[in-house]
Formats: sequence, C-alpha cells, structure tokens
Amino acid sequence: MKKYQIISLLLFCNWLYSQNQMKDTYLGFTPKTPDISSLGKYIDKPISLSNGSVNVSVPIYTLPINSNFSIPISLQYNTQGIKVSEVASSVGQGWNLSSIGTVSRSVRGKRDNYSDSPFYLQSIATAKNSLMNNSTGVNTDVWLDQNAENVDLEPDEFNVSLFNMNFKFFYDFSSNKFVSTPLNNIKIIPTLNNYGNIVDFKIIDGAGNTYFFGKSDDNDNRFEVIEETSSTSISNDSSFSSGTDPQFGTWLLVKITTNDNKTVRFYYDGNTIPVTDLTKQDIYLTSQYKYFANNFDFFNGKYDVVSWASGNPVVIGNKYPISSEIAKTKDGKVYNVYSSPGVSDKLIKRVVYENTEIEFIKSTIARKDYNAYSLDKIKIKNGNNEIKTYQLNQGYFNSEFPTPMNDFSRSNNYIFTPNFDRAIPRLKLNGISEYDKNNQLISKHNFEYFPGELPSRLSFAQDFFGYYNGHTENTELIPNINFKYANSVKTAGTANRAVREDYSKIGMLKKITYPTGGSTEFEYENHTYQAINDINEVVIGNLFSMETKYVAFASEQAADPNTGEQLPPEMNYEMNWEFEEDTSVDLNTQIEQVFDENHGANNSYNIIIYRKVNGNWQIFTLMSHTIDKTVMFPKGEYLLTAHRDVLTVNEGGMFDSAGGFTLMMSFLGPVKNNQQPNTNPESIQNAGGLRIKSIVQKENNVELLRTEYSYNETVGSKVYSTGILHGYPLLVTENFYEGINKFYGVIDYPFRNSSGTNIIYGQVTETAVDQVNNKKIKKEYFLRIMLLLKRLIWLQ
Repeated sequence: MKKYQIISLLLFCNWLYSQNQMKDTYLGFTPKTPDISSLGKYIDKPISLSNGSVNVSVPIYTLPINSNFSIPISLQYNTQGIKVSEVASSVGQGWNLSSIGTVSRSVRGKRDNYSDSPFYLQSIATAKNSLMNNSTGVNTDVWLDQNAENVDLEPDEFNVSLFNMNFKFFYDFSSNKFVSTPLNNIKIIPTLNNYGNIVDFKIIDGAGNTYFFGKSDDNDNRFEVIEETSSTSISNDSSFSSGTDPQFGTWLLVKITTNDNKTVRFYYDGNTIPVTDLTKQDIYLTSQYKYFANNFDFFNGKYDVVSWASGNPVVIGNKYPISSEIAKTKDGKVYNVYSSPGVSDKLIKRVVYENTEIEFIKSTIARKDYNAYSLDKIKIKNGNNEIKTYQLNQGYFNSEFPTPMNDFSRSNNYIFTPNFDRAIPRLKLNGISEYDKNNQLISKHNFEYFPGELPSRLSFAQDFFGYYNGHTENTELIPNINFKYANSVKTAGTANRAVREDYSKIGMLKKITYPTGGSTEFEYENHTYQAINDINEVVIGNLFSMETKYVAFASEQAADPNTGEQLPPEMNYEMNWEFEEDTSVDLNTQIEQVFDENHGANNSYNIIIYRKVNGNWQIFTLMSHTIDKTVMFPKGEYLLTAHRDVLTVNEGGMFDSAGGFTLMMSFLGPVKNNQQPNTNPESIQNAGGLRIKSIVQKENNVELLRTEYSYNETVGSKVYSTGILHGYPLLVTENFYEGINKFYGVIDYPFRNSSGTNIIYGQVTETAVDQVNNKKIKKEYFLRIMLLLKRLIWLQ
C-alpha cells in the first residue's frame, strides 16, 4: 500500500513577546516584494498546530553538502489564508520557494541609525517633546502630517529566512549588539558604514556554518540586495506626494561556508519591469482613516487663534488649537494613503556547489498581476549535463470571470480607480511537471483550489483581519462603529468587516493529486478565540464594534389632565443595574436649581449612586449640580436614587421654579439593566484567517486516512475555544488631538507585525481515523506559557 506523507505536523512553543506601542500608521511604509512577503509568513506564522497551520511541501531536489548539511529545494504552501491586499509570489498565490535565503528589514517608525546611542526615542513623552521642538511651520496640517514620521518608539525588526532556520533579531541598544529572538547561540555580525547604516550581514550558526548576506568575504565582488529605491505616498488628505531615500530592505544570501570549508554560492537576476504610466504601476493601499470631533467646541471659533514661538505652538484658550483646524476641514471625510514602491527586485538564478548547479529560469512573459516575471522552470545540472527539469504550470485566479464583480471599492479608490481592475488577477500554480534529461515527462503534481471569484487587491471587501468577506458593497474600510459625541452618539464608518468563512476560503489549496493517483484533500475553518493577551487589562466588550452604550435617566413632568398645566416631577426615582466587569464610565449630570431672592440657588434633587458590598448598599458617589467626569465602576450591582430635595410652591415649598435633572452614563462594555440587553460574554468569537480542520489521504478516490483537528476544550458541559487573540485591534485613537477621534480602516493589532498571526491555541486535539486498519488514534497537544498567564484576559 502506498503512503503519501508530504504533510508534517510540528508543534512549536516559541513566542515573540513585544511591547505594545500605540503608534499611528506611518506614511513612509514600503511594501515588501511578493517573494519576500511570502517568506515572511513562515517566520511570523511558523508551521505549527498552535496557530492552526500545517506544513504542505512539494519536494523538488536536495543538494547534499556534507553528512550534516544539505540544501533542500521545495515548494511550500501557507495554509493560513489569503489576504485581500496580498501579492502572489513568483511561484503562485500562497506558495513559496524554500531555497531563497534573506535577511529582511521591517522599519519601525524611522529607519534606525546605529551610530546613535540610543538611536530611537525611548518614551512617548520624549517623542512629543521632539515633535514640538522641531515644528517650525505655521500650517497646522503640516505639523499633523509630520507627526507619524517623527515618532520612533521601537527598534527595527529583521527577519532571517533560510532553508534550515528562520528567526528574528533586533538591536539591543543597552548592549550595542544585535540579538535574536528566541535567544540562541547564533552570531549576527553586521558591517556598518561611516553613517551608521548596515551594508551587509554575516551570520554564524551553532554548528559553525557561516552565511553571507549581501556581500561575500572573498574576491566575489557581487552586492546582492533588494534596494527600495523609493516609496511614493499619495494621499487625498492633502494631495501630497513624498518619497523616501533609497535604502536596503533585503539582503540576499550570496555564500555559505560550512564548518568543513565547503562553499555554496547563490546568484540572482534582476526581476523588475520599470513602469512610468501611473495606471500600470503596482499600487498598495497602506492607510485609511477618518477624523471626527467628539464635542461641539470646535465649531464656534473659540480656539482658532494660534501663534508659534521657537517652533512651538502657543495655545490661546484651554484646548490644543490643531483640533479646530481638523474639525472644520476634515470632519467625517475618508482619507486614503496609497504607496507606489520603487524596488529593484531580484529572483534566484543559480545555486552552485562544486559540479552541481541548480538553475532557476524565469518566464519571458511579464506577469499580469505584478510588474515582474514569474518563476518558470527549475533545472538540475551536473557540469554541463542536464539531469532533470521541473516545469511550473501557472495561470491566474479569476481568469474564468471575464467580467469583474460589482465592487463599490472601484469608484472609491481616489485617483487609483484605473488600477483597481489591474489588481484583480493573481498568479496561480496549477501544477508541477517533472521531465528527465531527454525532456520526457516523468511525473506530475496537480493542484486544485476552492472555487470562487477573488476581489481586487484594492478592494474594501475585507474582514477585520484583512481577509475577503464578500461585502463588495463597502465604500470604505472604516467599520460601522459608534462613538460618544458630546451627550449623544454618532456613527463613524459604514463598512461591514464581518468574518465570513465561505469567502475567506476562496482560492485556498483544496487538493493535491500525486503522479501515482493518490491525493490529499484539505478542509479549513475560521479561527476562534475566547481570551485576549494584551497589556491593556480592561476588557472592552465586543472588540470589533466599539459601540458606546448609553443609559439615560431623567425626571419626568406630567400634565394636569384638567388644565393641561405641567405638574412637578415625581418625588423619588430609582434604577438598578449591574456591570459584569470593571467599567470606565463617563458621567454627565445636570441638576436644575430652584431660585429665591432670599435663599439663593439650591439643587432640586439629591442624587446618590449606591454599590452593593457584601450584600449591603453603600454610597458609591454623590451627584452635584453639574458633573462631567470619568469614573471607574468595579464589577457589581448598583442603585441610583434621586430624591426631590427642594420643593416648589405647589409641593409645599417656597420656590416657584420647577426643577428637574438629567443623568447619562456612557461606556464600552456589557451591562445588565432595563435599557440594555444582557450580552453573553462566554460565547466563542470568530476571527479572520484560516486554520486546518481536516486532512484526507486518498488512493484512487478511496479514503485511507482522515485526520481531524479540534481547537476547543470541554469544561463540565460547556465548550470553550482555546484560542487566544494577541492584542486589541486599534480601531480608533480617542482624542488623537484634543477633542478629535481618529478612526482607522487599515487596522493594526499589537503583538504582531504586518503578516504575523493573531491567534494562538492552548490546546489542539488531533483525531486520525485509519480506514484500512480500522484504527482511531487521538492525540492532544498543549501549549503552556506560564509567563503570559498574568496578562491573559478571558472573555467569560
């Protein structure tokens, strides 16, 4: 009986724990080339059941170097899902060529200069002072636009991708060294120029093998880097265009020297097609945002006057003046930032070791979906003799849909509407054919994908995690969320960012058919979670609605049925409610006062909020004449009482004015009361992206082995997801400037980078059913990270 074992399951327990920096979206963002982005997934999302992924690999050839070292050439597939904005690699959407060796840099804030110590700002306070001291213009919009560019709160991140190891490293300014994460015995040795910029890298692994990135140490004078020649950002915020200086974004592997002095060399070929026509350029949507004032102050001219002294704004009034500028000119408008990167991309051309050469041949026809060439063939040679050739059979997703779908994003992409349809095709790997030295077909792998039409890379039909959700009616990415506006509520966005499994599976690998007739079939499902790992210890309820809840309470005046005259309000009012968790509440109270020339003004009502402690009501807070403050209400039961304190003449008192009161509580999170329905905090939450649900091995369409995966655990009679979400989504920055909220369409998540996973599972159950031998094997995998438990917030 034949066995097909290209699926290997590994469980990793390596966690990258980083400080959550609440930073704005940078306008200087340069997207990585497709191949580098594809490789980055295998660093940010290591193949592991702990994040629901499995290793799908099609081996091509293994180049043996010595008894302990070899270079595998294979094609790998990432099962975590396809993001809307994702560009296919030179192999095909979702696939990656394993033989590429890179050190790739992700700039955090500003590009670090390593001749400075420390080279980045260490606190938000320091950053703000720097911004204020360096602001010399009188145009407040300029000051605002410079904000994100000038804050640098964390070191740049470097990703190392090799066929035998993948890891990250950072610069530790306290020791003035580059350190890897997780910590290991790998040595990282950069070459710096006189300006503190990195020229190349040398990395030595624990076995003594040395890897040279960018440049070699011998007479080989090649300099192999992917240079980010420019990154032009265009925004409809201020219709500006700005570019970044040329910089090295990726250093390519040029040589390996093993611990027994064997040498392997890597060669590359240029893979960039220059385009001057803007409508044919590769365009990325890198940011989308919207401003809303959260009070009325900025529409009455109260804080309009601004003066500058020594580069600093002098505030006239008691609020920062830039808010007025934003509120008057930008309130409620959607602003997009697009990037058109200039990159000198390169594609692997040859790997040479002694008489063996592996040649990578790119297509002679330009790609439809990207200004570059795809990888067409891989040839294995011994000297001048061809041993075998692998042909990559490629096409394009959406080719069966000649008429693009109706997508309202098309007309809402600012000046890039012509680029919308150009971003619809996606390179597709249909199969791999193997030929012998006489060009005779030896074998063939075929790949089948889940059917359906994928959106343009510029589409707004995305869930909160960036995956396709089918909502092509979206005209923006700002989600439909509510926020507090003075003593009322306003809605910020209109986009439906819901997670929808059927749409997020479109284009994913469904089946591999092997040359012998056997096959492997994959089934996926969306991620789930029921806990959050974040430095913010306050649960905010439904993470993806940010709905502000309101509880209004007021005195009521009835009318005399005979005369129609208003009667005094009731003498006593009461209201009970319960907070299911510690909740920050904005209290707004107005108690009308009654006046008498002899006795002055007095509150018409005495209002008290009680809290139940050990079964008894205790005074929690008293309401004065006018209150507008934020109060933290601990979890528990509360009682509000309002008693008529000063009587009018009709009520037997001395005063003529009627009096009354209004009280409003606004907050984020669930509550039990007459106004709000009870929410269910124990429900399992869905998240974007995919996890493996089942794998089925077949031979001649007969099922041999079915392996299913469960990411839940049962406690008593209740079922819980073991998924942990890394970080609250950054949907809005409240008081981005005084009195102004900034809402985001391109949503950031702490504890992950641009392509990192959002979900980690604490327990995975694998159940394998062997149909041939009638056996059922059940395994359970656990992830125990004790250091993170104190930061774990369960939603139940």
